[in-house]
Amino acid sequence: MDFDVIIIGGGFAGLTAANRCAEHGMTPLVLEAGAEPFYMCNSRIATGALHVAYNSPEAPADKIHETIMGNSRGTARADLSRAIATWSATAFEWMKTEGALFEDHPRRLDCRRCKGGPAASYVGGLIKSFAIGLIAAETIASARGEPN
Repeated sequence: MDFDVIIIGGGFAGLTAANRCAEHGMTPLVLEAGAEPFYMCNSRIATGALHVAYNSPEAPADKIHETIMGNSRGTARADLSRAIATWSATAFEWMKTEGALFEDHPRRLDCRRCKGGPAASYVGGLIKSFAIGLIAAETIASARGEPN
């Protein structure tokens, strides 16, 4: 069998990239080292809850970028921060079209660490993985001359 793209890792970023590549008509191969049914990975630790630097994935990209840069005290790469901030809402909407269901987490509505208040009710950190997966797939599709 021939593959158009080989993806290393079957976590959320890898599976997102594979799914999106397939939507673009490519044949992906995902390689995952974890062999046990419940091997340790970030997807299990984060428990499926979402936020982007304690902001809603639907927050304005400039706000997300500023939060990432501020929380990292300027050590984050600005280009990667901007890419994650720009693609977060797209990743979130794409997950909904793929059948993902979301609900506010009541304990996060008053979270003191989450400066966004109710807007920060999407908890966890997986949206970054989904955004990275989409960025990777869209980059591959763009290099092949395919429309988004």
